[in-house]
Formats: sequence, C-alpha cells, structure tokens
Amino acid sequence: MNERNNIYNNNTKRTKNGMLGMAIVGAISSDPRNYTSQYLDIFRNAGVSPKRKLTKFMISQNAVVQPGTPLHAAHFRVGDYVDIGSHTIGFGFQGVMKRWGFKGGPRSHGSTKFHRKRGSIGSGRDRRPIKGMKMAGRMGCKWRQLMGLKIWRINNKYNILYIQGPVIPGPTHSYVRINDSCLPKNREQITQESHPPFPTYYPDEKEKLPEEIFDKGLHQFNDSTIKFENFEVKKITKREGAKIAKIKN
Repeated sequence: MNERNNIYNNNTKRTKNGMLGMAIVGAISSDPRNYTSQYLDIFRNAGVSPKRKLTKFMISQNAVVQPGTPLHAAHFRVGDYVDIGSHTIGFGFQGVMKRWGFKGGPRSHGSTKFHRKRGSIGSGRDRRPIKGMKMAGRMGCKWRQLMGLKIWRINNKYNILYIQGPVIPGPTHSYVRINDSCLPKNREQITQESHPPFPTYYPDEKEKLPEEIFDKGLHQFNDSTIKFENFEVKKITKREGAKIAKIKN
C-alpha cells in the first residue's frame, strides 16, 4: 500500500446515519502533462500533485481531514476485519467452453465445425433465446468484493497489510479498495478501548510504531523457532486374531 492523499469534496449525501460527506482519495503521483485541464483542477484546488487513480469514500463530518493528508497502513490495526473490492481479471471475448465450462461438441463421427460450440439456444415455440442464456461474451473485469477478511500482520515500513482469506480479485499489482467491514458480527467487536485511530493515523516522532506488528495468534518471525519436548511413544501391539465365542448347545 502506497501513501494516499486525501482530497475532501463538499458533496454530501443524506443517509440513515445522518449527513455524510465525500472524500476523494488518490494514489500514485503522476506527470500533469498526461491529463486534461479539467482533471487537473481537482488537484489544483486541493494543492496536491495529480494522482493516477481516484476513488471516493463516504465520511461523517467529524472524520474530515485536511487535503494532502497521507494515509498509512497504520490506519488499520492488527485483528481488524475489512472488506476488499476490486475488478476481476479481464479475459476479453471468450467462448462458452472457457467462460462457462461447457463440454463442447463431439470430437469425431462426422462433427464439422462443432467442436467448441454450445448447441441449441432455445426452443422453437417461443422463437427467441431464453433470458439468462449462457452464451459467449466478455469474461471477467467485473467488480467483486470480499467481506470479513482479518488483518494478521502489518508492515509499517513499506505500508503492507497481510490479510487472511481467498485470493483477492484482480491481477497482480492492481488497485483494491479497502473499507472497514460492514458485517454486524465484526462491528460488534469494536469498543471504545479497541477503537481504531480516528479519523486516521498521524505519525508521531516521539512514539514511533514498530516495523512489524503481528497478531497474537500468529507466530512472530523474530522469535525463536518452535521447540517440541521429548516424549515417549508407546507401541500398540496388534491382535493376532479375533476371539470367536462358541455357543454351547
């Protein structure tokens, strides 16, 4: 995770939790000659350099930070649960065998140009394909979100989060969107004592964070290796044969 710069926008939205504002977060500074003047006006008003990627987050009025404030990995804490969203890998236009896993047509016995086709797409009664028919088309490049993933380790030097869960959607080195988990069971664990830094983490020269922060249930690589005590193994003798009970007449 690289440093993010926050640009506050005055646009607001009314929700059940009250009025929420919109914070625009940018990632990776770029050359201003590559963008239009309308795009550069966003950063000129905020007083920061142009960013390659922008996204929006809804925030409350007491969570507003100054434009240009960097966001670090310490914004989250070890043991927290987050939701991660991104676009899946795009494969372009693909057939039904690769896109939906169809078997295809026969390989021999008179089959001509039917090896990778799907077959019939509907009956002759309706005279139209049924809605939702699995056909060839663009595969991937869709927004997918994984919810309730636990943070096991944080590297404050390089701003890296180590998160448990399945593979995060998207190709390698892609942009992802990280939010606090919205699942009720994960939000109940947050208390006043264990509340994350609000509105964000501000680095302090007097109290510097350690380079690596591990969860209690995770083995720290700085500690000594795991040692097993010596113990005796008792051998279990196998029974040579089963005892047969004789029935007396």
